[in-house]
Amino acid sequence: MLRLKLLLLLALAAILLLISPAAAAQYQPERIYNFVSSIVVNKNASIDVTEVISVFANQDRITHGIIRRLPTRYVDSYGISRHTQYDIQHILLNDQDSTYHIERTLGQLSIYIGDRNTILSPGDYTYTIQYHVNGAINSLRDADELYWNITGNNWDFPIERAQANIQLPDGASISRYAGYTGVTGSKGQDYAVSQTAPNQMTFTTTRTLEPGEGLTVAAAWQKGIISQPTWGQWLWQQLTPGQYLIIEITFILIGYYLLIWNFYGRHPPKGTIIPLFEPPQNLTPEAMRYILHMGFNIKTFTVAIINMATEGYLKIENDNNKFFVVNQGKSIDILADEEKNVALELFNQGSSLELSSSNYAQIRKAQRALQKKLHDKYQATYFITNNIYLMVGALFTLFAFAAAIISADDPASAAQAVGWLSIWTFACSVILIQMFYKIEEAKATGSFLKILGATLSIIFVSPFLIGEVIGIYIFSSAIPIFTLPMLFFIVVINIFFYHLLKVPTIEGRKLMDQIEGFKLYLATTERYRLEQMNPPQKTPELFEKYLPYAIALDVENQWGENFDDVLRNAGIEPSSYHPVWYSGSGWSVASVSSMPLFIGAAITTSVISSSSSGSGGGGFSGGGGGGGGGGGW
Repeated sequence: MLRLKLLLLLALAAILLLISPAAAAQYQPERIYNFVSSIVVNKNASIDVTEVISVFANQDRITHGIIRRLPTRYVDSYGISRHTQYDIQHILLNDQDSTYHIERTLGQLSIYIGDRNTILSPGDYTYTIQYHVNGAINSLRDADELYWNITGNNWDFPIERAQANIQLPDGASISRYAGYTGVTGSKGQDYAVSQTAPNQMTFTTTRTLEPGEGLTVAAAWQKGIISQPTWGQWLWQQLTPGQYLIIEITFILIGYYLLIWNFYGRHPPKGTIIPLFEPPQNLTPEAMRYILHMGFNIKTFTVAIINMATEGYLKIENDNNKFFVVNQGKSIDILADEEKNVALELFNQGSSLELSSSNYAQIRKAQRALQKKLHDKYQATYFITNNIYLMVGALFTLFAFAAAIISADDPASAAQAVGWLSIWTFACSVILIQMFYKIEEAKATGSFLKILGATLSIIFVSPFLIGEVIGIYIFSSAIPIFTLPMLFFIVVINIFFYHLLKVPTIEGRKLMDQIEGFKLYLATTERYRLEQMNPPQKTPELFEKYLPYAIALDVENQWGENFDDVLRNAGIEPSSYHPVWYSGSGWSVASVSSMPLFIGAAITTSVISSSSSGSGGGGFSGGGGGGGGGGGW
């Protein structure tokens, strides 16, 4: 019995020995056994590419078909990031039209060849991919060049043989060439080359390319054969479908705004400007600025604070560049209606308030109270904003941003890029505003400490601006770099027409002419121009009274230019003069604009801080256009 069992085991072992080699011989790993790319170079710098990819499929990775991945972005011979658009013309399987679908991901176009409902039997299959690429030829200083990654370096399978057939236009003669094999960045020379004509060349690999390896070729020929596109044509070729749409939206937006402006935004003609020696209609300086600019800004609020100080209601104190407004205990009735609202908000919790981010809520409420009062009192009578028409512009802008995101290779990454850049750009704008304030302060005072502060501010801002540039470069892989200035331009268009569509009423135009007349008086420094009109005598009291108006109308420097003479005529030494409503450093008779600069900087900081929530041998495997890789699905 034991002998019988031994014989059976020996027989079974013999059978297994006979079966195993047969099974091993039958199983073959999936691979590309022939990859032939034929490239026809056209005279307009475009190329037509036909890739014939022969594979053995064994239902391992290749179940329904293969995937051919093509990069939509590459760096050319000059180091410029370029966008590649592929015009897919034919997809064949065994010389028959094949089903396929395309997916776009970050910087990549993937062609899925095959039917998801069809499972391929083990065997040989030949896939043919034909596509057209514009602007694929590099223009070198002494030649034109095709620098193309034939196979791509990201295949899941080995490539037993790769071949590149280059066909140049008639008359071209290849003057130099190069080829590279291996992983990305390597300069392997595992290829043979043959040239059947001056304008034809074939590269053939001499070893198997393992997964992660590829074949890149370059060929150069004399200039004069290729009609290189102009910069404008090149830029146009680089545009993606989403960018075309953004351009269309931009033109529609401009056309819309011009049409609205033509019907609703034309200003009544200006009248004759006659100098006035006192504020028209007894307007406050903040009201005057609000009407003339047809809107509210930080300086409007600054002017109100200074005017309330010159009226004696409050005092401005500067303690080592920390600004305080202090209630002087006088009746609120000495103030104009719009200033009463400001006073109530500033001093509702005490008689003193620091203009800093810690008191943002109070300062913001005071600003809003002033803005609302000015709006209710003057806007309907003196000007029309036409803001309702901006809603359509905002809608077009949203369409443009959506087009940029949706048309990107990876919409999620594009949305992240747009969001990050928007927030970072806003932050850069905030700190740039503060930096410019410090520079203006330094220029106005000439103080060493102010100059040091401005210098440190510039140093502080620099990393943020560098970060902006780096961010744009990094996210250019998620969203084409030309898209960013397009979106920025659309935003600028909206801001421009936001101001342009504001239009004064007839009554408003008349009042603005009077304001311009008063501004003319404040800005005129030559005495003889006004002497015949009997202007009031300039005194320190008059200077201080009209200083807020000069600031409101942006002529504070002109108004203060001759103040030294005014003081000396009044028997006052300019260096010892100090207004009673201001204490601390920062006041300068020589440069009266420095004081509102300081106050404006403090207010701006408090508000913004809290609201900011190659063919010549220089190439390598994987370089040039084309490339990508693929796998099975």
